[in-house]
Amino acid sequence: MTHAPRWLEPLLRQLEAEAPADTLLLAPDDHPLTETLRRRLPGTALTTAAPGDLPDRRFALAIVVETLESLPEADARVLLAGLRDLKARHVVLLADLARSPLTESALRALGFHLHARDGGQTLFGFELYGYKDRPEWLSPSHWAHPERWDKFRW
Repeated sequence: MTHAPRWLEPLLRQLEAEAPADTLLLAPDDHPLTETLRRRLPGTALTTAAPGDLPDRRFALAIVVETLESLPEADARVLLAGLRDLKARHVVLLADLARSPLTESALRALGFHLHARDGGQTLFGFELYGYKDRPEWLSPSHWAHPERWDKFRW
């Protein structure tokens, strides 16, 4: 990162408030965010990993920083889908879309929501339990009808 994006401080404050139990960080070895997270989230178990060497467990949060830019498109899709589906309930992605193999549309298709932009830096997020709005027709009031259970036989 050449400069700290405007949204980085609010993101760190939110992480401090939520205090995830454990976090998986995918970032270059010398990335300054690694030390920042260790300092600002002392109660969070921080695990760093490379895209091809992910731990075999689930985390409360996964943060991907400047990692997609070095991957082919297919590998980037597999990485994000694996993080989203198997490795974390929440995924935060910091990417430079000009250098990323995935476009904004491709990231949205994977379920990621755009949260902020600052120059070339873009912040996306995915939350397992909130990525899709629940439609009104899916509520019990439209299909349960317990008052009819003893009146009709299917």
